Amino acid sequence: MGETNNLMQQFLSDNERFADLINVYVGKDMLKASDLAEKDSQATARAGRDQNVRTLGKYRDVVRKAAIGMDFVLIGIENQTEINYAMPIRALMYDAISYDDQLRTIMKQNKKQKGMSGAEFLSGFRKDDKVIPVFTLVLYYGREKWNGALDLYGIMDLRQMPQEVRSLIHNYPINLLEVRKFGDVERFQTDLRAVFGFLKNSRTKLKLRRFINEHQHDFEKLNEDAYDVIVQLTDTKELIAYKERYKVERGYNMCKAIDEMIEDGKKQGVSQGISQGISQGIIKGQAKGESRILNLIAAMLADNCANQIARLTTNDGFLQEMLLKYNI
Repeated sequence: MGETNNLMQQFLSDNERFADLINVYVGKDMLKASDLAEKDSQATARAGRDQNVRTLGKYRDVVRKAAIGMDFVLIGIENQTEINYAMPIRALMYDAISYDDQLRTIMKQNKKQKGMSGAEFLSGFRKDDKVIPVFTLVLYYGREKWNGALDLYGIMDLRQMPQEVRSLIHNYPINLLEVRKFGDVERFQTDLRAVFGFLKNSRTKLKLRRFINEHQHDFEKLNEDAYDVIVQLTDTKELIAYKERYKVERGYNMCKAIDEMIEDGKKQGVSQGISQGISQGIIKGQAKGESRILNLIAAMLADNCANQIARLTTNDGFLQEMLLKYNI
């Protein structure tokens, strides 16, 4: 996940995108880029005293301090390409460490103050001191549906636990956004619309082509980091070779890059399919058989199945299946 995580960290570190993401997730336009302040992605907690003290540090992928009216909230983003079945505990740790980090900062400041009561002095925390609320948003980019727990109870076996005891055990839900399952990408105001929409529709070529056509303006001048994120998360490394050819004034024209990649794929598929077919005797040198295979290849190209043509040469069952499918 290293390269993917690095790309997503860079991509979501942009405050315009960060604010857009949070606004859409909560369902209300409450943040602007100017409301966000960068925070150190590392938070550290200390436990124990004197020689037994232990330090626990965690790095968040992206974290921002957000001003909402007169209040503040710390928002962390965690990127996941795979399901993490321990995510409720991980999210709890991230948030708890952020609270502990704030607590120690306040205690350090209070040491310089006078007039603290006995209880305040002992705790290092004044009665009126406040910490900033914290929440973590987990972005899951995987193809499979998230089937992990969505809260702390989900990784506990509480079936035999008496209700009186269970009521004392606090639950901890996670905030999860499944990118490829997200309902309405049109709500985004930034290029998150293009990136999330591409991922959502990437399983079906027809849906993807329709989405790109409907948002042609976005894909004709895609920011470089958005281009790279799409390539990485959809594993379409071939698009990198076409990237620089279609650099425009304010980004990269992914529409033309995709069109050329498809066209080259068709040419390669035809060449590979015919040459392998002849060499392996599938066409068998017979005029009638050759005509059938060529007609089949043409039909598959028209159906955007160029990447399947090579299979005709290695799988006789698939060849017969395609001949029947296209009635050739």
